[in-house]
Amino acid sequence: MGGLNSPNKQQDIEDFLQKKNIGVVALVENRIREKNLGRIWVCWRRQQYDVVIHCMVYQHSTDLRFYVTFVYGHNEDGMRKPLWDFIKLTSHEMTRSWCVLGDFNNVSSPDDRLGGQPVTANEVKEFKQLLRVDNKTEFLPEGISDHTPVTISFQEFGSTNKFGHCDMWSKHPNYHDVVEKAVHMEVHGCKLYHLMKIQSALKKPLRELNRRHCSMIHQSREIIKIRLEQAQNQLQAQHWTGDLQY
Repeated sequence: MGGLNSPNKQQDIEDFLQKKNIGVVALVENRIREKNLGRIWVCWRRQQYDVVIHCMVYQHSTDLRFYVTFVYGHNEDGMRKPLWDFIKLTSHEMTRSWCVLGDFNNVSSPDDRLGGQPVTANEVKEFKQLLRVDNKTEFLPEGISDHTPVTISFQEFGSTNKFGHCDMWSKHPNYHDVVEKAVHMEVHGCKLYHLMKIQSALKKPLRELNRRHCSMIHQSREIIKIRLEQAQNQLQAQHWTGDLQY
């Protein structure tokens, strides 16, 4: 959806949604000036619908796949039953790890609501039957939101010591000998398998090269970042008094 920066385009979209009485809409491939706001927007009339976005997440670094369901529950107590039914039905079909997050517009205890409509026993009972809070779930302070942010950590699979190439290694005189030895080793199989074996063979010698000759680079980088931050804070505090040292 191009042209969303234009107020005229925004008004055209609003008019279209009103004319067609659209309750839920997806805007795809949005082009706006602000970055990182997503390529797919799902919008809905919050007073009329339960909204569920169900997706599978794939983490490339660990080959981990799991499901996430993001929920916005109906404002009215009696209108949330289809949502509870959906969650129950989906739970029986899950074969992978699954978490459900969002604003359910429901409480698990009468003490959780301040003001508004009184909490009914049935409202609490139905919601609590669905709840299962994992010990890896962390509830954070509201901060910039009027909702409570939630983070969920997953069990680590395999080694957490990730291997990545450092450009500084290529400046060392032994670097090309190490790489050439791995490239020319005898491997039987397809080209992709050959590449994987080369990468695997390079890990140990390159880590050793890093340990012997480049291990202080990352530490020095962190020290420089700290010094830069201190200088910036000092500059802000003094508003350029001329006392800073360079």
